[in-house]
Order: sequence, then structure tokens, then C-alpha cells
Amino acid sequence: TSYCTPVKGAQRVGGIVNPSLERILSLRPDLVVASTLTSFHIIKRLKERNIKVLTFRLLSLEDIKTTIQTIGYALGRDGKMCRKLFERQIGKEIRRLTPCLKGKKVVIIFSTKPLYCAGK
Repeated sequence: TSYCTPVKGAQRVGGIVNPSLERILSLRPDLVVASTLTSFHIIKRLKERNIKVLTFRLLSLEDIKTTIQTIGYALGRDGKMCRKLFERQIGKEIRRLTPCLKGKKVVIIFSTKPLYCAGK
């Protein structure tokens, strides 16, 4: 997306809510990963062009874990192992950051239109 740090060679295709259909099509993807926030119109147009689209609801950490596992399998990898690696990494970061919070509650806002944040 426009908001991610791309890996080397990756191209940005817009935001999760408003990706560029033309840009996505120009990349000739085998698979598109979308969110329930992604425009239904975009997803429909991709499917009409016989492009496989996996759409995920990402409202909780459990949703993210399941998504990582599913994408792992879709890419021909061991999805459970991808999930376990993520769980180890996120657990390490949680343990590292917990002392910094000193009991305070934190909200992380990803988007204001629509409002989208992490946490309860």
C-alpha cells in the first residue's frame, strides 16, 4: 500500500481502501490480498479478470495470525510455520515494549477516514 515500507522491488498500488485498479492490473498478479476495507468494486473487477483475490477481515490479532497462515499456504509455504514465526516475533516485541507502557493504555490509529485502529 501507500503506507507500507515496500520490500526491494515492490511497487505501491495505493491504499487498502482505495487501491489503483490500473496499477494492480499492470503488475499482472497471480494473487491479490485484500481486506474487508478494500473497495468491493475493485475486488469484483479483479475477479472478473480471473485474478485470484483473498479477502481478509483484520480486526484482531487472531485475525492477523489466521491471515498469515492462509497467505502462507496460498504461496505454497507451510502456513502454520509462517504463523508460528509471526507469533514468536510479535511476542518478543510485546515483551520488549510492555515495560515502556508502565500500565498505560495505548490506541494506534491507522486511518481516520474510515476510522481504523488497533486494539479494543
